[in-house]
Amino acid sequence: SDCVFCDTGTFVVEYCGEVVSEGEFRRRMVEDYAHERHHYCLNLDGGMVIDGYRMGNLCRFVNHSCEPNTFTRLTQARAEFYALRRIRVGEELTVDYGESHHEGKLRCRCGAKRCRGWI
Repeated sequence: SDCVFCDTGTFVVEYCGEVVSEGEFRRRMVEDYAHERHHYCLNLDGGMVIDGYRMGNLCRFVNHSCEPNTFTRLTQARAEFYALRRIRVGEELTVDYGESHHEGKLRCRCGAKRCRGWI
C-alpha cells in the first residue's frame, strides 16, 4: 500500500505491562511462565522489566528485525517505540532485540538483507 502510517521520528506505540524488578521477573519465568513458549517482556533502565504477560498491549507482538522500522526509547518506567523511517499502512512493526539479555544466543530468522544471523 502507498498509504503512510507514520513518518520518521513519529511516536508509534508504548510497550505496556507491569513494571517489576529483574529478580521478580526471573522468579515469574521459573514459577509462573515455565511452560510458556513466548516471552513478553522488555528490559528497562535501572534493573526493571516490563512484564507484558498479564497486562500487555499489542506492542508485545512487535517482532525482531536486524533492519527494524522502529527504535525504542527507554526510561525506568516506560518503553516507547518511534518510527526509524516511513512506515506504510499494513507493514509489520519491528524492533532490533539486539540489546536484550539474549544477545548472540538465539538464531535470527528475520529475513532482512543484512541479517546478523543471531539475536
